[in-house]
Amino acid sequence: MAATKILEAHRKSFVSQRALAEILQLLPEEEDQPATSRATLKRKRDVKMNLATPYGPLWKELTGFTMKDGPPLKVSYVDPLALLWHACNQGGGFQEFLQNCAARSPCSPRQPWDICLYVDEVSPGNQLKPLNERKLQVLYFSLKQFGGLALSKEDSWFVLTAVRSTDVKRLTDGMTQLMKRHSFVSASRWPSAVGDKGASVKKVFAKKMSEFKSASSEAMALYPVMRAFLQEKLPSVRDHECRECCRCFFILCEVLDLLYKTAAPQDPSNLAAVLEQKIAAHLELFKQCYGVEKVIPKHHLNMHLGDLLRRHGVLLSCFVHERRHKEIKRYANNLDSMQAGSEKHILEMELEEHLKNLLVFSERRTGLVNPKAAAGLVQSAFCDFFSLPGCPGLLVSMSCHVGNGRLCKREDVVVVRAPNGESVAQVWFHVEFNGHGYTCMSDWRDLGRNRFQTCEEPVFRATEDICRLCAFKTEGDRALVIPLSMPM
Repeated sequence: MAATKILEAHRKSFVSQRALAEILQLLPEEEDQPATSRATLKRKRDVKMNLATPYGPLWKELTGFTMKDGPPLKVSYVDPLALLWHACNQGGGFQEFLQNCAARSPCSPRQPWDICLYVDEVSPGNQLKPLNERKLQVLYFSLKQFGGLALSKEDSWFVLTAVRSTDVKRLTDGMTQLMKRHSFVSASRWPSAVGDKGASVKKVFAKKMSEFKSASSEAMALYPVMRAFLQEKLPSVRDHECRECCRCFFILCEVLDLLYKTAAPQDPSNLAAVLEQKIAAHLELFKQCYGVEKVIPKHHLNMHLGDLLRRHGVLLSCFVHERRHKEIKRYANNLDSMQAGSEKHILEMELEEHLKNLLVFSERRTGLVNPKAAAGLVQSAFCDFFSLPGCPGLLVSMSCHVGNGRLCKREDVVVVRAPNGESVAQVWFHVEFNGHGYTCMSDWRDLGRNRFQTCEEPVFRATEDICRLCAFKTEGDRALVIPLSMPM
């Protein structure tokens, strides 16, 4: 049925409940779909989400809080065991992924799995309001045994509960009490894997009359390019203090390079030791360059990262939760008013969409993105390069997932493994033939000092040979190439 397909379809773009109701009203009336109001949509969601599982009901409530003021607080939350059971019971990609995790690291009373909790505030609505009563404290959970790669994906983190920030403030000891009560407690161009961060990074220096500021994700995209810029300018710098400040920044970049590796480290103990040494060296030089008064508490917290890596074998990045916030925020933004009980309504909408996403969950995204049958010119070039009589079924796409799922698009610059070492090339397009992936690219000639001569002569290489993504800056018929530290 048309209405059923619209309701159950996996949507890439968000549609508010009011807009969805209006869309459904335009469809021809069907006997089994007579009503299309927002109230009907909510009733259908309530029926769909109020599930019974072998571990009890999906939704539970927490009461009995010690309040500083106001009426008693009642918190709705999702039972983690019931949610994991249902996510597996519906089949799909997450079921297969969890089976692989259990085979790799069996859960038993002697070796139980570890739960990871993360709590942060989400601020929907008008950020300039003096009193924003829509703010929510959102609590996420996942399992450490999923592995660092999977834990960097938004869909591997489940929303446990959401509580209005104004209600948390009414609690004695605030969020601490809530946690205790839970039993499951512009010239440079960036690769496509960085998303739209490259565009926003170019604007961080735009304001001339204020201090330098950037979002964390922008800073992570910016630092490799900033390092390359300072390395070029450093030989002409004569001031000793300025040179020391640059050296301090370079050591910080080395720390960030190491932190990229902590999601899936090959040797956690050795990496932890190197990380501790680099962090200590950076903090000592930071104090010399900027003074003790500039040291902040987070500097001290960095000193514990090595020990945490040694104990747990992995460090979790919080950027994944920032991306996860967007889901909660877009539902909260589309509510006309945040009345009592709105938190559960937001959780239900988020959970409904999340369960759909888990059907196609994959730890590693692979293959072409939206492939199409290759045109005659592409087929001819492919056959000529590999001396083939024909290539029936050849697929082509401008985008492809490489490595552990990084997106690689047309015009991205990459580092490619070759029999005689590594080389730099620019991507033209990607193809797939008989289950194997190939990338059409033009090799760039190395001129030294990260400078390369650009070229327009295409060759085909195995897509799996792409080992690093790069930012680059064109300089006429040459280019400055900056390999990124993000793991592939």
